[in-house]
Amino acid sequence: RTTVIIEYDLRRENQLQTYEARLIPAAEEQIVVIIRNITERSRAEALRIGQNEVLEMIASGCSFSDVMNRLAQVVESQSPEMKCAVMLMEPNHQTLSCCAAPTMSTGMLQAIMHIPVGENSGPCGQAAFRNEMVIVADTKTDLLWKEWQDLAARLNIRSCWSVPIRARQGGILGTFAMFKQVPYVPEEKEIQMVEVAARIAGIAIESRRMAENLVQSQKMEAFGQLAGGIANDFNNLLTVIIGNLSIFRMAGFSEEEREVALDEITGAADRASQLLRQLLTFSRRQPISMKPLHINEVVAEITTMLLRLVGENIQLETE
Repeated sequence: RTTVIIEYDLRRENQLQTYEARLIPAAEEQIVVIIRNITERSRAEALRIGQNEVLEMIASGCSFSDVMNRLAQVVESQSPEMKCAVMLMEPNHQTLSCCAAPTMSTGMLQAIMHIPVGENSGPCGQAAFRNEMVIVADTKTDLLWKEWQDLAARLNIRSCWSVPIRARQGGILGTFAMFKQVPYVPEEKEIQMVEVAARIAGIAIESRRMAENLVQSQKMEAFGQLAGGIANDFNNLLTVIIGNLSIFRMAGFSEEEREVALDEITGAADRASQLLRQLLTFSRRQPISMKPLHINEVVAEITTMLLRLVGENIQLETE
């Protein structure tokens, strides 16, 4: 004689609704059933869990593409009739490019892949240009879609709204856009949901940029260490060459001694040439020639360069 709770989904008026049925034992062989529509509560809980999941993905260093697609899915789950797209501002600050649209058709993706930023560039381009939300309740009557009404009809887009994705220090990082197949004006709770999603998207974008800047600074530090080490190696080789060349200018040296000096010069020049080839290959400025190699010799030769990269505070051992 315990209460049983059952949750189930039911489509009513072309919308998916979630209900809770409580089956409460009453008198002998009798049950009281209480049914409640818990759609809003269920969606709010799913939204909270989804938003936290996306934030955890950002914190744990998941790929930017995975983060954005998951964020779009979380927003779309609140209304299965909506299609979501995350648009990023390109470096020229004149174009938006789509970085996430998990459920859009190929034709729709192609249509929004690159959108100009400007006053007459549709909701996304205008939202980025104005730095404010832009709502189009009906693409057949709104002037913003005047030039794209044929495209909207072909893609079955009847309404949309776009929210700017802002950087913490100001500036526009992109826009968060929603599309529906029927004329529609978003409710306040939907606008708030997309604005929160836009803030989360901003966190993800800036986190990626910070990670890229960190990697770039680490690369520059590594190249600085490498350059210092290579400069020292070239200096040693030049010392060998210059020192042995001076032998040829001095009297009193036998022909055999001159031959030895010449061999030293040739060997140092060959090592300098090999070092230069390694540098060019390392910087990808020289094509890599495919040929059989002795792996042990390659490892031994590259060890010196690796030591330059890792620095003195790291010990390197090879087997």
